[in-house]
Amino acid sequence: LMVSIDGLKDVNDKYGHMAGDAAIRATARELRASLRPYDAIGRYGGEAFVIIFTGCGSRSAMKQAGRFFGVLKGRKGDSSQWGKFLSGKDAALPILYSIGVISGTGEHDSETLLKSLEGALRQARTTGGNRIESATPPPPPAPRKK
Repeated sequence: LMVSIDGLKDVNDKYGHMAGDAAIRATARELRASLRPYDAIGRYGGEAFVIIFTGCGSRSAMKQAGRFFGVLKGRKGDSSQWGKFLSGKDAALPILYSIGVISGTGEHDSETLLKSLEGALRQARTTGGNRIESATPPPPPAPRKK
């Protein structure tokens, strides 16, 4: 999965980078808390995270994406601690997420998988964001004949 915080640049521009950093940290906490013991997570770029599930086919990967989307949906970032913000409900920044999903095999190289994953995420973001989109990586190259 690739999970991206929609509109992080707008949060940074409107409320400051400290608020954007708070949104990133809150997202990381939620994602880490939702991982299974054998999953892996890493930050990917400014507002994205990559989550790797082992032993998941396409259907299972979409199910995991839905589970993570449910965990994140409706979350609000608390910006009150940064001083330049209002308190109470005005300090709660709505955070929206887009998720890209692919299912690859050990025959795929990591660069191919990441490009496919970025494409799925881009599709989710360009079709309005706050959604999940999946993609299929290209078939792995045929083995070379000797």
